Amino acid sequence: MKKLMILTAALLALVTLLSSCGDKEPDPSDRETFPEETYVEAADASVSFRADLNTADYPEGTVAGDWLILCAATDRDEQFDAYTLRHESVSGDKTTFTYLIYYPHGEAGMTPTPEVLEGGSGYVVNLTYKAGGSTEGYSLSTLTVTVPTDKAPRLRLIYDGEVLGQMATVSDEEIGA
Repeated sequence: MKKLMILTAALLALVTLLSSCGDKEPDPSDRETFPEETYVEAADASVSFRADLNTADYPEGTVAGDWLILCAATDRDEQFDAYTLRHESVSGDKTTFTYLIYYPHGEAGMTPTPEVLEGGSGYVVNLTYKAGGSTEGYSLSTLTVTVPTDKAPRLRLIYDGEVLGQMATVSDEEIGA
């Protein structure tokens, strides 16, 4: 009886192993999918943008200056391509989100272009980088977006069609320059 149980367990293990070793690809229609969200240009958002800023304009001892020093530290995690510092201020039913965006790309100058969109899940700000610009080695810019919500827009930094990995920090103090 004991030998029969061991033989049965071995056969079950073998059948399980063989069934998982097949070369059949999973059927993509057998998965739950979500519709792709569509976005439209945000008509009720106001935007202010400045690019080609210099890190020297943010001295040590200021919120932005100390943050930039930490972003440029040698021990930064290499999985992040860019760094964002955000400050929020509320006025009536609108919230202003101010971003300082530091992208140490290490190449010739790059120029970002902002685009504010609105979708079913809220606002999205796309900042698309293209070759050109006066600052070599990094891109530093400020972006201010005022929207009729207290939910921060999703900030997507894009270079060469790819979304950059970013580390976001929120400050209680104004960023200023």
